[in-house]
Amino acid sequence: SNLAQAQLPLLFVGPPAPDVAAMTQVGNARGGPTARELTLCMHGIVQRCAGHQKLCLARVDLTHRQQMYGWLQHAMQCMSGCPWVTDELFHRTVFLFDGYCGAAAHPVAGSRLQGLLLASFGIGIKLGVLEHLTVSLRALLPRLVRNSITFEELREIEVDILNATQFEVSSPTAYEMMTSMSVSLLQLASRSSPSWSGFDTRHSQSLAMQGSLPRVRFSVAAEFAISMFLTSPEKFYAFDSSVVAAAALVWATSVLKESAEVEMVEE
Repeated sequence: SNLAQAQLPLLFVGPPAPDVAAMTQVGNARGGPTARELTLCMHGIVQRCAGHQKLCLARVDLTHRQQMYGWLQHAMQCMSGCPWVTDELFHRTVFLFDGYCGAAAHPVAGSRLQGLLLASFGIGIKLGVLEHLTVSLRALLPRLVRNSITFEELREIEVDILNATQFEVSSPTAYEMMTSMSVSLLQLASRSSPSWSGFDTRHSQSLAMQGSLPRVRFSVAAEFAISMFLTSPEKFYAFDSSVVAAAALVWATSVLKESAEVEMVEE
């Protein structure tokens, strides 16, 4: 975490609380904001909209939460061929689920967790990928739990989640912060460090590497780190999303550099 915080100035290159209105006006004047400016805006939102996620540790049994986390992973793996099943949706679902558990006035019973997770999944779909669905939510969501929960019940749970979190459901997740920050980081690294000059920053989601650098997707390594952090919520929510995202990028950078050294030795 200390290393990640030390890297934040390199990732943001700007003040921690940007003037969003002024930034938007400048961005519009020249055709749109840059990746760095968008990251600054996201970081400002995270600072101002600290949610209830950190409080979930005292409201839900962590063993039960881990079971729900595993169920969601399995369900999304089974649907991995669908274009709307994305890592962003996974992280948004966990963010909403933990947010409700943290906002609850009393500990959340284990019998309610699956309904809460499924309702969070439904809200996540509506927030980002609804237009890509090939089947209605009314048919999809109950089917995931073998119709043990009706669609009408899920709608009521969605309302509970929205009310409990005061409709704060779109604050940037650590995954979204990582995706935004990686663009600025790789652009900066390719300019300032010869060892990273092999990155092709024209494709932030599929980075080509050249020379002795390993042919591994940088984004995959960082996404793996974020997913691993989620398994330990007491550490994941001990820091802002910005710091967690920076930690994932620092870890991915270290792993790829070590892999490059190993590859050169083997060659």
